[in-house]
Order: sequence, then structure tokens, then C-alpha cells
Amino acid sequence: MTTLIAELIRKRIIDGVLTSSAVVAHEMAGTLDRVKRIRAADHPELNLPAALLPRGGVFEITEMTAAWRAAIQDEVEEGWGLYDRIMALPGDVIVKAAGNMAWPMGPRTERLGREVEAIAREAAFPSSASRAWARTLTR
Repeated sequence: MTTLIAELIRKRIIDGVLTSSAVVAHEMAGTLDRVKRIRAADHPELNLPAALLPRGGVFEITEMTAAWRAAIQDEVEEGWGLYDRIMALPGDVIVKAAGNMAWPMGPRTERLGREVEAIAREAAFPSSASRAWARTLTR
């Protein structure tokens, strides 16, 4: 599908496509992440606020190599203590196409999406499209 859309843009049949950062990160980039999941209710010592948890109370973190973590640690400055505590706990590890929404890759992806939106506005990308992009990213 991505190739078809790219060809339609190249042939100038369509101008472009608005999408969310999640789609860009895993569908268009073709990424899969190894994600560790824990049920927050099983670990009250973590003090994860229920209001911040997704439905079902499952909290996910992206498993990273030491090199990958070092590469993004300056971008994502807070939360590594919690990350280390969760990594030490028992939990399921799965491969997810939408793993990019786990911590820390989810917040990082959303921040990068906002940066792309700002660049699009600077490059005179249509303002209505930029606003739609921004609304999609912040949902």
C-alpha cells in the first residue's frame, strides 16, 4: 500500500497523505519492536498512575540494546529508573508492529511527529494539512 501511495504522489495524482506518527513509525517504516508488558495492578510498588495507563492496565516498554538506549538517552531524559525496574520484573515479551507506542519509543515518536509538523509549516506545507497533522499527533 505504501508503494502505491508513493507512486500516486510521484505521478502527481495526489498531493500527499496525512497520517499519524504511529502509522509513519511502524507501517511506512516497517518497524517491529520487542515489547515487554506488565500488568500495573500486579506491581503496585511501581506507582503507575491508573489515569495514565491504557485500557486493561498493561504497561509496555520497548526492549533495547545498550547501544540503542545510549543513542536515544539524551532525547528521552527521564524515566530510565522505571524502565530498569520494569525490565527486572517478570513479564511477557512480544513482537509488536505498534510497539513504537511503548515507552520510550511512543513519546519519542510523538515528539518527532511534532517536529516534522513544524518543519512542514516552515516549508509552507498547506496550513490546513499541518493543523490536521498536529491534531492527529496529539490524540
